[in-house]
Amino acid sequence: MKKTIIFASVIATMFVISKCTGPKTATKAPETKEESKAPSNSLLEIANKTWPAATVASLAQGQTIYTTKCNKCHELFPIVGRSEASWKHEIKDMAPKAKLTAEETDLLSQYLLSARQVQ
Repeated sequence: MKKTIIFASVIATMFVISKCTGPKTATKAPETKEESKAPSNSLLEIANKTWPAATVASLAQGQTIYTTKCNKCHELFPIVGRSEASWKHEIKDMAPKAKLTAEETDLLSQYLLSARQVQ
């Protein structure tokens, strides 16, 4: 009986450890309307106030980075309703973890900081 309890405890512990240390599976949150549609001219107008060289294409690249790289370890967060300071902090903190290049980080920033202002 004692051996059975020990064996069951070992198996349960191994199961718990395997769940904690196993590879993370990317889960994608349901897309919000901001993430599912291509960047528009109104989004470009917002972006151009801060980044005059931004284009619809560069915003689309930022959107692609957000929807493909930012969800490898966690769900995507709603863009609208989050402050600029909060997004800047997240981008600064997460870009190295996501192994984003400086250019990718800039494109992501342009997209998120502009899209957060869309009503």
